[in-house]
Amino acid sequence: MARDNSLTNSPEALQIPLQDIVESSRIIMETGSDAIITINENSRILFVNRGAVNIFGYAIEELIGSDLTMLMPEYLRHVHRAGLKNYLDTGQKHIPWVAVELPGLHKNGQEISLELSFGEFNKDGQRFFTGVARDVTKRKLIEKRLEALQKVTASTLTHLSLDELLSESLKRIREVLNVDTVAILLLRTEGDELVAWAAQGSEEEVELGVRIPIGKGFAGRIVAEGRPIIINDVSQADVFNPLLREKGIKSLVGVPLLVEGRPTGVLHAGKLEFAHFTEEDVRLLQLAAERIALAIENARLYQVEKNARAAAEDANRAKDEFLTILSHELRTPLTPIIGWVHMMQNGIVPDAEFERALSVINTNAYSLKRLINDLLDMSVILSGKMHLEEAYVSLTDVLSESIETMRSYARESKVDLRLEIAERASVLMIKGDHARLNQAFCNILHNAIKFSPAGSYVQVSCEASDAEATVRIKDHGEGIPLEFLPYVFERFRQADGSRSRRYGGLGLGLALVRTFVVAHGGKIEAASDGVGKGSVFIVKLPRDSALRGEDGGKERRPDPENRENRRRILIVEDQPDTLELLGTYFRARGYETLSCDSATEALRIADREHFDLLISDIAMPAMDGLQLIRSLRQKKGLEETPAIALTGYASQKDSEAAIAAGFNLHLAKPIEPAELSAAVERLLSPQNS
Repeated sequence: MARDNSLTNSPEALQIPLQDIVESSRIIMETGSDAIITINENSRILFVNRGAVNIFGYAIEELIGSDLTMLMPEYLRHVHRAGLKNYLDTGQKHIPWVAVELPGLHKNGQEISLELSFGEFNKDGQRFFTGVARDVTKRKLIEKRLEALQKVTASTLTHLSLDELLSESLKRIREVLNVDTVAILLLRTEGDELVAWAAQGSEEEVELGVRIPIGKGFAGRIVAEGRPIIINDVSQADVFNPLLREKGIKSLVGVPLLVEGRPTGVLHAGKLEFAHFTEEDVRLLQLAAERIALAIENARLYQVEKNARAAAEDANRAKDEFLTILSHELRTPLTPIIGWVHMMQNGIVPDAEFERALSVINTNAYSLKRLINDLLDMSVILSGKMHLEEAYVSLTDVLSESIETMRSYARESKVDLRLEIAERASVLMIKGDHARLNQAFCNILHNAIKFSPAGSYVQVSCEASDAEATVRIKDHGEGIPLEFLPYVFERFRQADGSRSRRYGGLGLGLALVRTFVVAHGGKIEAASDGVGKGSVFIVKLPRDSALRGEDGGKERRPDPENRENRRRILIVEDQPDTLELLGTYFRARGYETLSCDSATEALRIADREHFDLLISDIAMPAMDGLQLIRSLRQKKGLEETPAIALTGYASQKDSEAAIAAGFNLHLAKPIEPAELSAAVERLLSPQNS
C-alpha cells in the first residue's frame, strides 16, 4: 500500500511553534560543553550556562551580576573596557568576533586558552552581547607538544648522524611528555631480538648492551604484537629487562617504530612515580616514533649511500694505485731486458758477461710472464669462470715440480730449498688440478724466497693424516707484521705499498693461492711471530682415502731425441721470431718441424705432408687458427691428430673456444719452452695415441 507523504512534506507540517524553538535553544545552551555568556552595555553578566561553570570554576550565583572582566587575566581587563566603550561609541571592533583565541582566567587563578565568538542583539532600546567560549587548553597543549616534536625531527633530519639524531630526539621527548626515562631499542638485522641503542635517564641499558628477545617482556611484546602497550604498575607486570625495576621505574608506555608497516624497533618512556598514561600520551609518542623511525631510516639510507660512495672512491683510488704499480712492475723487468739486448746486439757485452746477460734477461722475462699470468688468472676468477681439470695427482710430484720450477730463482737469490716428505705422505694421491696446485705452491715459494735473506733456506714439508694432507712452507726471512696478517691473502694488498718499498709485485700471488686452495676444498693460513722472525704458510688439502697406498702415478714420457722414433710437428705462427724460436727449439729436441707463417700455407702443406702434431697460433691474418683446425679436422687422417693452440689470447673463454674448435690443448703465451715440450710429449705419448 502506497504511503501518503503529502502531510509531512507540506509547509504547514514544517512550521514549529516559537515556544518549541525557545525550549530547544534553552536545552542546547544548558547541555552544551562550551560556555555561553550574555552581558549588557556595562559588561555585567546577565546569563551563563553550565558550560561556563565547568570551564571557569565559578557557580552560576557567583557569575550573575558580576563584571565580565573577572573571567579575564588582569592585563586584558583595561583592553576589554576600552574596546567595548569604543565599539558603543563608534561601532568599530577592536578584535574579530569569530573564532578569536584569547586567554581566560579560571577561579583558581590559572590561565586557560579560549576560542571566542561574539554576537549582539537589541531589546527595549538596550544593547546586549552574547559570547560563546570554547576551552582549547588541551588542544593548545597538544599543538605545543606537536610543535616540540616537529622541532625534534626537523632538526635531526638535517643532522643525518644517527647518534646525534637519537640523543636530540630523546631529550625533546622527555620534555614534551614530562617523563623521567626514554629509550630506543632497534631490531637486529637477524630480526630475533631488540638491542638498546640510545637512552636518556636509563643510560645503563645502552652501556650494558641490553638485548630483549622478540615476544618477551614489555618491549619484546610491543614488536611482536605491533601495538602500543601501557604499564601503570611495573612491579605487577611481566618485564624482561631487570634494569627497569632496578632503576625504580613505576610506569611505562611504549610504541613500535615502524617503517612502511615493518617493525624496526621500540620507543618507550617511563616515570619514577606512578602515572596513568593517557591515549593522548600514546598518540604523541606514536607520532614521535613515526618521525624518529623515518629519521633513522633516512640516516641509515644516507649511511648506506655514503658507504657506497666511499667504497666507489676507494675502488677508484685502488684502481689508480694498481695501474701505477702495474706500470712500474711492467717497466721494471723490461728495462734490463731491453738494455742487455741492446748491448748484446752492439757487441758491447764482453764474452765473460754473456752468460750473465742471458741470465738477467731470462729472470726478468720470467717475471713478466708471472705478472701477466697472475693478472689473467685473477680476471678468470673475478668473472667466475675458473675451471679445474680434476684428476688424481701425486702431491709429492707436485711439490717436487714446484721446487724445481723455483730452483733457479732460489739459486740467484742464494736461498736453499729443502723438501721433507713424511713416509705416509710419500705415496699420497689427491684429487685436484695438477697445474693449479703447482701454481699455488710456486707462488708461496716465490714469496718465501723473495723475502728471505741470502744464505738462508726455505723448508717445505708434507705430512698426511687420515682426513687430509698438510703442506708447510717455512722461511726465515722478514716475517709478516702482525697487523697485516688478517689481510695477507687479499688481492692488491701488500704490507708495504709505498713508493719506497723494497720488493715489487702486484699483491696478487697469495690471493690466487687462497682461491686455488679453497677451490680444492682445502684451506690455507699464514703465521708469523712478527717482523724479522720469518713466516710459515700451511696448506691443508682433503685426501682421497680410496687411493691411499697407490704409487706416485708418474707418467712415462718417450724420449723425443730418440732418432729411431722421430716425430714431425707442423708449426703455424705469423710472428717470424716466434716461428723461428719454436722450430729451432723442437729441432734441438730431436723433432722434425714444418714451419708455416699462415693458416692457408698450413692447409697446403697438410695436403702433401704427414705430421704427428700441430702447434698453431690463433690470431692470424686472412684465416685464424680456429678456422684452420676446423678445416684440418675435416681432412681424412687428421681427425684425431693432436693439436695445441699457442696464443696470446689467454682467457677462459678463449680456451673454451679453442677446445670447441678442435684443439686438444690451449696454452697461453708467453710459455716456458720446457712447459710446451712437456705438453707435446704428453699428447704424443702412447696413452694418448
